[in-house]
Amino acid sequence: MNEVLVTNVQPVLDAISRAGLSETATVVVIGSAARDAMNGRSDIDILVLNDDKDCRIQLERPGQIHLQQESRSRFLKRLEAGDDYPGWTLRFGVPIRDPDGWWAERVADELEAPHWPDWRPKVDHAKKRMNMARELLEIGDVEASSEELMFAASHFARAILLKQGVFPLSRPELPAQLRNIEPDIGRLLERLIAGDSTVAFLEFGQNLLERHIELMSPTPALARL
Repeated sequence: MNEVLVTNVQPVLDAISRAGLSETATVVVIGSAARDAMNGRSDIDILVLNDDKDCRIQLERPGQIHLQQESRSRFLKRLEAGDDYPGWTLRFGVPIRDPDGWWAERVADELEAPHWPDWRPKVDHAKKRMNMARELLEIGDVEASSEELMFAASHFARAILLKQGVFPLSRPELPAQLRNIEPDIGRLLERLIAGDSTVAFLEFGQNLLERHIELMSPTPALARL
């Protein structure tokens, strides 16, 4: 683990110790930090999994950390339901603490019988984020609109890749994965990640993404199958 991660992970480990969870809490670095693909806009995403869903830790100074917490049972339910988040975490997450070996067992299970996430919910997520981006741009909040459009494009990128049988990597790596599959969306996401936030570009990006989403959205009849 590099020095930046060590510095940022330690407050999480200290908080776990203060909460009396040192013997049970699983801690995993996820996202671009786990893939060594961070850029200037990246947070350090850390997932804490514990048996007790009501027992949550608090960070005094989060800094770059984006802390996510959930129970182990909910994590596994999401995996079985076709959510790409737990599948990604099991494939690429970097465990920092696994005191009872629970995480190692789940990774072994996933290697033996991998789950393939459902791409269709990602299209719905993309549509909702894109609509939010449009509304924010209409009221003049360009920065927030740019961020929402980046989230929308990221969701849609993952949907495209999953449908094509390619497991999505972290957000900064998605444009390269899309290069030979859907290059227009790849270029859009690449510019959004780089911070391009002119009004003209955001309007162009929203229109481009909307067209692609409509083409890929399941029809009501197919959605029921």
